[in-house]
Amino acid sequence: MDEIAAEFHVPIFKVGDDLGSHLQKQPTPHAALLAYAAQIRHAADVVQRVADVVEANGGDLHIEADTHYIGLRGPEETMRVLLKMENLQRIPTEEEMGESYEDDDECEDGDGYDSDDYPIQDSEDDYGGRDW
Repeated sequence: MDEIAAEFHVPIFKVGDDLGSHLQKQPTPHAALLAYAAQIRHAADVVQRVADVVEANGGDLHIEADTHYIGLRGPEETMRVLLKMENLQRIPTEEEMGESYEDDDECEDGDGYDSDDYPIQDSEDDYGGRDW
């Protein structure tokens, strides 16, 4: 049975940065906290949907969790269902790419991903509190 790998994107960046973003956009601390709570609930719903699909398809799944990365690998049938979700992106095999990620010269830093394809908030930005 063939396996498929995918990267799982949970819609949370960094807890302080995420809350700081809401503090900048919302008119009051209460509103910012409510918006942040909604963001966390949405992220939890995304994880729950993945768990439900895995359970419904026999529970066979390998998870690789790292600081900034969650990789999923499992049977083709399960992964095809999961890949219909917007928060998963299939990782092509080296054979499909014709080269390994490490040898990818088209990417800025050689990690196999072009940073323009995966915009990440700049952690240098000041997302500090806001005075009301």
